[in-house]
Formats: sequence, C-alpha cells, structure tokens
Amino acid sequence: MNINIKIVAFAAWIVMTLIIVSATLRGISKPDTATNLISIAVLLFWTLLSIATNCLTFKNNKKQ
Repeated sequence: MNINIKIVAFAAWIVMTLIIVSATLRGISKPDTATNLISIAVLLFWTLLSIATNCLTFKNNKKQ
C-alpha cells in the first residue's frame, strides 16, 4: 500500500472516530435506556473494528 493512501486512510479514520464518538456520547446522555444501550454497542463495535483493522491502515505483515 502506498504511504499516501495510508495517511489518507488514517486521517479518514480520525474524522470518522470523532463523528462516531460524538454521536454515541450524545446518545448515552439521553434518558432513554434503549438509546443508551445502542450507543454503547455502536461505540464497542467501532472500537473492535478499529483494533481489527489497525485504525484502518491495514498493516502489512509480510516478513522481509
């Protein structure tokens, strides 16, 4: 993968993370229990996805 693509992917991940964290924290602060649980689930899913994809950079694991 080209270095420039990795930089763009990481920048996109940062922007998406800020949007998702903002939306989920807004949902967690609502008085509705269902909204709270959905917001927590979305935040957990985004965290696990970010860990699985190395923050959308897809590190190359080839041994040289």
